[in-house]
Amino acid sequence: MTKYFFHLRTDDVLELDEVGAEFDTDDLAMLEASNAAREMVLDAVVSGGGPLFSSSKSLAKTVR
Repeated sequence: MTKYFFHLRTDDVLELDEVGAEFDTDDLAMLEASNAAREMVLDAVVSGGGPLFSSSKSLAKTVR
């Protein structure tokens, strides 16, 4: 399994996911990221704002 980190960016603040989550494949990790991002976008539409979502396999490299 590979550990993935799902970071949040709000305006100029980057909140690093220091815990991460393990997935068997890149596809499963991206599915989870997509589902979480979908929920966050819905919340942002309802509340009028929200974070930019990104994911990575390490704390340094962003995967889009």
